[in-house]
Order: sequence, then structure tokens, then C-alpha cells
Amino acid sequence: MIVGAMLVLAGFLASPVFRGRVPVEMDLGSFNLPIRDFYARCLKQGEAFDWMPQLFGGFFLTGEGQHGPYHPAHWLLYRWLPVDTAFGLEVFLPVAVFAAGMVFFLRKYVNLAGACMGALMATFSVWFVGHVQHPQYAAILAHTPWFLAAVNWAVGAPTAARRRLACAAIALLTGSQVLLGHPQALWFSLLTGSLFALFMLVGQRAGWGAWAAVLGGTSLGLCIGAVQLFTTYSMLTSSVRATVDDGFRAWGSAPPRSLWGVIAPYVLWDRVPKLGGVYFGCVPLILALWWVTAHRIRSEGPQEANPGHTVAFPSDSGHCGKAVRRLSLWAFLFAVLTAILALGVHGKLYCLQMRLPVVGNFRAPCRYFTLTQICIAILAALAFARLVSFVRAGQKAPWFHLALPWLAAGASAVMAVWCAARVPDNSSHFRFQAQVFTGPLLVGGAAAALTLAARGRQSGLLLLVLLAGIDIGSNTIGNQRGGKILWRKVPSYQEYVAGVSGPPVSHEGRVFDGGLDVDCLCFHGYRMINGYVGLEPVRCLDYGHVNTLRVAQVAWFRQPLKPKLRVQGLEPPLDAGWRAVPHPLPRARLVCKVLVSAVPGKDLKKIDVDTTALVSRPLELTPSAPGKATLTEDRPGKITVEVEAPQRQLLVVSEGYDAGWQARVDGEPVTLERVNGDFFGCVVEGGEHRVELAFLPASLRLGRIVSLAAFAVCLVVAFGPEVGFLRGWRPPPPGRAGADRVPALRAGDEGQVDQARRLKQGVLSR
Repeated sequence: MIVGAMLVLAGFLASPVFRGRVPVEMDLGSFNLPIRDFYARCLKQGEAFDWMPQLFGGFFLTGEGQHGPYHPAHWLLYRWLPVDTAFGLEVFLPVAVFAAGMVFFLRKYVNLAGACMGALMATFSVWFVGHVQHPQYAAILAHTPWFLAAVNWAVGAPTAARRRLACAAIALLTGSQVLLGHPQALWFSLLTGSLFALFMLVGQRAGWGAWAAVLGGTSLGLCIGAVQLFTTYSMLTSSVRATVDDGFRAWGSAPPRSLWGVIAPYVLWDRVPKLGGVYFGCVPLILALWWVTAHRIRSEGPQEANPGHTVAFPSDSGHCGKAVRRLSLWAFLFAVLTAILALGVHGKLYCLQMRLPVVGNFRAPCRYFTLTQICIAILAALAFARLVSFVRAGQKAPWFHLALPWLAAGASAVMAVWCAARVPDNSSHFRFQAQVFTGPLLVGGAAAALTLAARGRQSGLLLLVLLAGIDIGSNTIGNQRGGKILWRKVPSYQEYVAGVSGPPVSHEGRVFDGGLDVDCLCFHGYRMINGYVGLEPVRCLDYGHVNTLRVAQVAWFRQPLKPKLRVQGLEPPLDAGWRAVPHPLPRARLVCKVLVSAVPGKDLKKIDVDTTALVSRPLELTPSAPGKATLTEDRPGKITVEVEAPQRQLLVVSEGYDAGWQARVDGEPVTLERVNGDFFGCVVEGGEHRVELAFLPASLRLGRIVSLAAFAVCLVVAFGPEVGFLRGWRPPPPGRAGADRVPALRAGDEGQVDQARRLKQGVLSR
């Protein structure tokens, strides 16, 4: 029944893939799909995809870090499948991977029913499905249960060979997460895995070989993802995120009153004005509360076969019982920690993160509730598995262990009455009251079903599964932050692209579009001087003046919604608010007059941009008539210009400046100059020359080398000769102080042992 509910929900969420549709709500269509379209075209045409000329006049796309271009799965999807199919799979595959990972991880501690119940409550919650609008965020979090399982493998590995494989698995999982991008999700996953590993290593008193496997695997995984890690850090230092203030970091802090939504579902969850709520589900809440007091109850039922694990659940007398209690304690403590962090500045603890490098620039701390949901689902899975063992054994839990669940049900009813009394009587009063009292009914129903199951009734288990499926399904699919994001608008790829309108007349120049879906113009080949990305590059110019628009080669301008720009000197508006920019300058040109400027955004408005360029340092140019520059190659990350200069002049190219660009004139490297604030160029001598401009940043070159080398080391660790530092050592158990002094038998030693035994018997007989 649990698996059936999971399949129904998963099928509903993944149906756009089978119907040839693409989810385009919010960031899915306005940011992610245009980026993937460019990435797919580059792969199929054999072009470089690290530099994207279509946004911001050109910017470092790989460093932006939200589409994972170097991840093998992404390369395969977008290289060999149509864009719509590949995008649909990228959006919905994390759901399947996360569910399977939760079952695999929990199977070490609980029976199959409990593992599936935990996967249902964690995977199809609003906090996970609601974030599939950021595919990389969901994909990285989908690695988390697999990473926790790999840590368990490393801690409990009985031999060095298995420990090596666990180390390689940790490295590959970590590397996969880093290659996917999205630094905030990577921080969440690494924080979860690190604290879990620390808790398990210390709790089980693991040998130093297990410590080496976990720490070495994580470090090796970071090196595997170096190509993404280095480029993202390089982009971060030159983006607007490098100088954000505390107000930006605190944006998205959950107010403390939102925690009332945990026990009052449908009351505070985006339904009462000025009261946002947090809801994890009625069944997970009730099960987790019951497990807080009932986790020490010993089950007396028959043990189940659980091949591949140390001790079968539900026995609570040996190692498995200690492991379950250890996991319970970790999940409870980590749930409290992440809930406090989700409060942001209201919880004070988040203020410490705001002072840390890199991770201190993240915003939306309320996303920590995703990790809280996972912890609550783990506690609920442990509780449900114990209930299953009660029912099979005919065992009954004490009544006083049901105090917390029923207390929560009572608090939910009181909260509903309070909210209903504060809402003024109007035409929608009855409808609102129906929504308010739905929550207490669900929480009370979950408490009643728990009571039946705890007293050994199978009907209680069935009711818990039914309530969990209905509650989680309705919230995930019907909530504004859940399934409606996916289902509000799911056109075909062709319909969505056809619905994007550009300037009324095509022009080889760029476009400034102030609309919300500016990135979508990339579908039709337009190049924008602005855009919408996560790590927006820093730009010096103010594109509210006609001179800056002209030097940026902007041919069409559309008024943004916010803030309003009043640009003088443009043509009257045409269709859909588009206004033509008079005489945009060529993409590549030669100038013989330059001025040194420290504030090009201001000085550009005062000069004759047709004959003069602004530079950052003095250049000795020869006064003469401007030469001729012909663009012969214009590909992502590679530009070639043929120039004819009568004297020493400056070649100006209206492509976004980045320190990763390199210039060569007739094959010889020359210095790249920053021109007009946001663009670049280089000095050429008199005569005919071939200028080659290529984007090859040091972070990308070094990252590729480190990633390949680390992957090779990972293969050696997994399948190569034995690595000494992973052999490990564990203290002997009590009463067997000399047991570890006996060397382990190796292949071929059996004969020597038999010969020694016979010799000993002969000496004793004599």
C-alpha cells in the first residue's frame, strides 16, 4: 500500500515527461530551461559551453553553478536526448533517486514497511517537491540518503577492502554533488553528512581506518568536483553576491510564529494573512512525537530476514538496537538544529553562519526546513517500523506513551478555534472554517490511528498509511509551493518557445529587456545586455543612458517593470513597448583615441563614443583615421577578428569583460585591456593582423586537471592495490585483550596452521 501511494504520487509528478510537456513555472521556464537550451545546442554543435554570450553581454556560465555542465548525467541527457525530454527527466529524476535512497538508507535500521514509509514522508513533502523549481537543489539533496548510507558502510566495514569501496562511494557521491552546482544545496548536504558521520564515528568508537575512509572520501570527492568548485568560487568573487549586506542574507528567515503551523496544519500555511506556516505532515508529526517516548520499548516479535545487514530488525537487544537509538538521537538533535537555523535572524544561530566565508552569503534560511523534514521522516519511519512489529507480535505499547501525540492533537484543535474566532464574518467565513478545522481532524485522526496500531491493531497501520498518502499528496500537489508549481503551466517545448516574443524587427545588435522572462529571448538567438541568473556579474555601466546602450551594441530597448528607467534619445515605442536605439556601434571596431577613467559609468555619458573609448590605464596610440575590423568568427568563448590598422590603434569588442579572456595577435599573446567599463579589447600595430580572443580562465583549466586526477585516484582506491591508511584498527572487545594480536589468516595459510597444530599435539603427547 505504501509503495502504491509512492508510485501514484511519482507518476503524477512525472506525467509531463510522458506527455511530452515541460514544467515552466517560475525559475523552471524563466531561467533553467533557456540555460539548458543553450547547453544542449553547444553539446550537439561541438562548441564550448563555459561562456554564454546571450546574457549580460557574455558571462561565465559554468561558474554561475546552477546547471552542472560537467556532470556526466547532464552531458548524456542533453547530448543525446531532445531538450524537452532531457529537461523533464532532470526535473523529476531527483524524486525517484531520493525515494530510493531513503529506502536504501533506512533499510539498515528498520523493516521494509518502515523504510518505505520514511521515503514517502520525506520525498513527497512540500519542502522537497516544492524545490524542484531549482533542479540542482533537488538533485543534490537526493544524494543525501545515499551519502548517509555510504558513511554507515565505511563505519561498519569489517575489512579494509570494503572500507576502500566505501571510501570510493563517498568520493563519487560527493563529487557528483559538487559537479551539480547550487552551492547552498551542497552546503546543506555536506552539513548533514558531516554531522551524521561525526555522530556515528564517535558513537561507535570507530577505528582510524573508518575516519580515514570518511574524511578521505569526502576530500577526494571535493577534488573530483574541482572543475565546478573552482569556477564557482571564481565567479562568486566577481559577482554581486560578493558584496551583499546582512539584509540580503537574512531574507527568507522564517518568523517564530510560523512554527505553530507544525501542529496547526491548514491554518497557518499560506491561508491566514500575515501568518505564514510550517507544516511537515500530520502523520510524520504524530509518529515522531510517539517515538520520542516509545523508542526504548523492546519488541518481542520474531526477527525478520534482513540480508546484508548486521542484525535484523526488530530485535532491540544488540547492535541494531544501539544503532536505532543512535540514529534517533542524531535525527532529533539535527531536526532541532536545522529548525533553529531556519528561523534565520530570529533564531540567532544563523547569525554565526552569516559571518562565515562563502556560505555566509546564502539567503533564504527557511530552506533548512527541508533538512528538518528529512529528520522528522526518519523518526517517523523508526516509529512506524516499531508499530509494524507490535502488530505482528500482538504486543501493546503503554498508554502513557500516547500522551505527546494526543497533546498535539488537542493543541491543534485549540489553535483552530482561536484562528476561527479571529476571522471576521463574511461570505467566505464558512469556507475558511472548513479549512481551519481540517487540520485538527487530520491530526486527531493520525493520533487515533496511532493508538490503534500501538495497541496491536492492524487497522491502525492501514489508517496511518491512508492519512499519510492523502495529507502529503494534497499538500504536495495542491499547495502553491508544491505541485502547483509543476502543474500550473505545462506546455510543450515548441508551444513555450513560440510564445516568447522579441523585438518587432530583427537586428544583429543586442537587446535590453526589462521583463521578467528576459532569458527566454535566448530561444530565438537574441543576445541581451541584461539577464536573470543566480550569480549576476558585476557591471560598471548604467544602461539607462543612450551612450551606454550604443557601446553595448544594444539595438532594442524595452522598459523594465521595476525600477522605471527614463532613457533620453530613443525612438518612439513600437509593439509591446520596444524602442529602437539609434546607431548602435559595431561589435568589433578600431579606435585611435582613448581616455583613462576610474568611473566609466559616469564618463561614458560625456564623451563621443564613436571616436573615443575609456580604458583603465594609459595606452600610447597613434592619431590616425580608424582602421577596419571584420568579425570572421563569433562562437561561445571564441572570437576572431581580421583588422586593417593604418597606425597603432585599439581594437574594441563589445563582449563582457572577464579576466579569463586571452588575446593573441598573429599567434602572439598580448595584454587584454578593459574597455568602456564592461567590455574588452587589445592594442594592435599598424598593418593587417589576425586577432584571436579565447575564454580560458585559470580556474577552469586547473579544475579540469584536478578533477581528472582525483577521479583516477578514486579508481585506484576502489580497485587498485591495498591502501594502507584504510586498513584501520579497532580496540579489542572487553575480555579479549590479546585477540587482536593474532594475525588474520591469508590465502594459503591454512596448511601452516594445520602443521603447527599437529606439531603442538605431538609435543603434548610426548
